[in-house]
Amino acid sequence: MRGEIQAILTLTGGALLLFGVACGSDPGPAQGQAHYRAYKPPQVDIPLAEREKSCRAGAGGIGASTPLFEGGRTGVPELPPVAGTPKDPGGPVQDGQLGPKGNGTYKLSCSVAGSENGSYRINARLSGPVNDAPSSPGSSGSTTIDVLGATIGPDGKGSGRIDFYTSETLKVTPVTGTTCVIEVVPDPQTGRLSIAPGSAWITFRCEGTRTGDQQTYCWSDGALVLNNCGTE
Repeated sequence: MRGEIQAILTLTGGALLLFGVACGSDPGPAQGQAHYRAYKPPQVDIPLAEREKSCRAGAGGIGASTPLFEGGRTGVPELPPVAGTPKDPGGPVQDGQLGPKGNGTYKLSCSVAGSENGSYRINARLSGPVNDAPSSPGSSGSTTIDVLGATIGPDGKGSGRIDFYTSETLKVTPVTGTTCVIEVVPDPQTGRLSIAPGSAWITFRCEGTRTGDQQTYCWSDGALVLNNCGTE
């Protein structure tokens, strides 16, 4: 038997509880939820060479329609606000879970490897039926988001590549040669960073993405919560 620190990510009395102890070699299926979008930034923030290109704006989300466990939360995470940090982590789905009304199956795989006061490495893939996210009501079909080679420093800030797909945006990828800014969300009450081996709550912002082809230019951002991930 080995002990693991595992983020439970439930709300009690408005406070985010991130620390529960799970014993055993298998914490169970990967769990997670995500919310993301591509959008046209202000004209002043678009490089001159990109200003004549179009942006396929759209959003996607993966989150629980019904609580995964008794007393659990539902919905997608709050998108990064203009100022401050998100307060609502949404509710998780888990790998292999059937979607609402039998509409597809969620597939999740992830790793959050590292240690407290050190750096972390994150890789993840979440795919499944689109949740009716507040930023994109009426969305349908399936969606996917990938976190590729993200690194997080002791200050909770880092970078990596984040791709996603929605029916409106098609595939969204960072402009060649760029990465996305990634930050760990602090606990709304304690301020402690919401990351531990196997679990994380992060936001991202990509200032320069392609949506479908090279003749497009957008920015993208979003939030992801990961739990029960691998630690190596």
